Amino acid sequence: DEIQSESIEKIALDKARKSFEILQRPLIVNDSGWFFLGLNGFPGAFMKYVNQWFSGENFLDLTRNLKDRRVILKQVIVWTDGKDYKVFEHDTHCFLHREIKGDSPRMSDNLVGPSEEGISFGEMTEKEDFKLDGEDAVWKELVEFLKSSSV
Repeated sequence: DEIQSESIEKIALDKARKSFEILQRPLIVNDSGWFFLGLNGFPGAFMKYVNQWFSGENFLDLTRNLKDRRVILKQVIVWTDGKDYKVFEHDTHCFLHREIKGDSPRMSDNLVGPSEEGISFGEMTEKEDFKLDGEDAVWKELVEFLKSSSV
């Protein structure tokens, strides 16, 4: 079961701890959340639920009059060996579009993209999506940590 928290880091750390209890071996956990600045950070860590509850049109109705359309996709990676925990974080800066663009099963992917007027995540391929705004940097940090440590 996933804890309920506004903190992506707390959720990822708890998942890592619970997963280690089951697997009893070093592991990596990845979690993320969408923070709509015009909605004071809503839904943040609760984006999974918003994607289930809202249609694209519902979310557009909620956000139609927002002046601040910036969105931060916060990604957190946790590595643990059961004793030590290492946290890596990255923020991808995005924008909320004014129309549905794409056909992703996740509503949010069809409403958010890397630029205010460009394509949405729902219109991108997986390869293009991963290269956004240095998002791969957090994975490279993890790789460097693993190379340099005795894990």
